[in-house]
Amino acid sequence: MNNKLSIIKKILLFVLFYLALFQNPLEGVNGAFANIDEALCAAILVCALVKVILSRKVELDRRRINIIISIVFLIAIGVAGNIIYKYQLTKYAMKDAILMFKGLVVYICLPIFTSDFNIDDYMKSLNKQLKIITVIVFLMTISNIFLKYIPGDEVRFGIETQKLFFSHPTYLASFGILVISILSIFMKNHKGNWKYILMISIVVCTTGRAKVIAFLAIYAYLYFIIIFKNRKLNKVDFIILSVLGIAFAIEQVMTYLSHIYWARSAVTIGSMQVAYDHFPLGTGFGTFANWVSGENYSPLYFKYGFEVVPGLRPDFYDFIADTFWPMLLGQFGLGGVLIFVFIIVNIYLNIKDNDDIYNYFGQMSLLFYLIILSLAEASFSGPISVLYFAIITVLNREKFKVK
Repeated sequence: MNNKLSIIKKILLFVLFYLALFQNPLEGVNGAFANIDEALCAAILVCALVKVILSRKVELDRRRINIIISIVFLIAIGVAGNIIYKYQLTKYAMKDAILMFKGLVVYICLPIFTSDFNIDDYMKSLNKQLKIITVIVFLMTISNIFLKYIPGDEVRFGIETQKLFFSHPTYLASFGILVISILSIFMKNHKGNWKYILMISIVVCTTGRAKVIAFLAIYAYLYFIIIFKNRKLNKVDFIILSVLGIAFAIEQVMTYLSHIYWARSAVTIGSMQVAYDHFPLGTGFGTFANWVSGENYSPLYFKYGFEVVPGLRPDFYDFIADTFWPMLLGQFGLGGVLIFVFIIVNIYLNIKDNDDIYNYFGQMSLLFYLIILSLAEASFSGPISVLYFAIITVLNREKFKVK
């Protein structure tokens, strides 16, 4: 039974949303905010479990069941690798497992927790708020290009890249693309949103990230097919989108591969040897190409000579988690990579079943960006995964029945 959100409940949801949206700049103010995403994941999991226990029954669609089974298999592979090779202490392996699956846990559990919420009421208010935020961020970005009252980052394409109050331009980009996708969902009843989407698109372009340019090209194609032509993607569309993605990614990938002593290049190339040497399981949780493997420095880095690579050293491992697929390959082997691809396919198939074309458009935009970002960052296990998967999954809440 769907009830209108109470004022307190509505305020709580807004607070949680904006805590997650601005986690990165808040973390710069106080380190306690660094665990907002994990805290939200834990709270959503507990609330969902309580609701299931009290209702005594929850019906999940087949694809989410597939995702749960896949997570169990990945956990089994990871634990087996930890037991066999003993590269990492148990407490750190457990920490990595939590970090890796937090986004997927939210994807599965949030619709259960919000099954009696009138999310539509919440979303209407959100549109107004995000338009105000967009104007503020746009004006700050444009003025900062000329006045430079907030230090920028490196120079790309002839201009100093912008990060505003975020710690790095990539976080501003992820923030902006989330806003673009949500405003796109609201275009069904708010055609004027295109002006705000244009503004925030300019903002993300000032970050100078190649992945942003790739996303905007794919976003434009998605808009043409889904909104303008009023249909969902077919096989031909996916081929075209793949070509678009490859065209934007190939130069970046070749750059990484030609600089084998860059951190990202080292773990990407090295992951293949790691997977080969530990076939068929991989090395286990917290052992390779993630933040935990740097906190309690994994012996794998000494074994393969990564301890001398800038950004991977024991005293400076800031770039150790700048990948996703190499982490999967190293820690879970080829089987783990295939299982995660299977998870993404099931998420897509659930999105495909959404009859609201604008929801479908927003969901596909978010999923494509997570995929694009995964080539350069740990997008599916990083802080943004919680909020991205939260938006994707609440738009398919009708697939859950809590009785």
